[in-house]
Amino acid sequence: MWLKPFSKVRACLIPNPFSQHSAVIAVFGEEFAHTDKVPGEFHRFLLEAQEVRHDGDYGPRNAVRLEQTQERIRQAERFLQVAAQSIRSLSPEDANAE
Repeated sequence: MWLKPFSKVRACLIPNPFSQHSAVIAVFGEEFAHTDKVPGEFHRFLLEAQEVRHDGDYGPRNAVRLEQTQERIRQAERFLQVAAQSIRSLSPEDANAE
């Protein structure tokens, strides 16, 4: 639920790969959400997903409710759809220019 969107964002940031999740999310916000290349809600999705992942990994048992998990899954699916559409919309010239 967390790793797929995170991996897609990280791939978008190459040749500037970042290893810390928070750095990837921050740069994604600056480069994509704040420039309207993607809707700002996707930046919020990443922020929320990171919080839920942290709570699930390091919080008390049952820190993440089923409803939270289901919502993050829905958000991740939407995020991946937008990422796939964005990749398909790149023309060969755009891909070679970067």
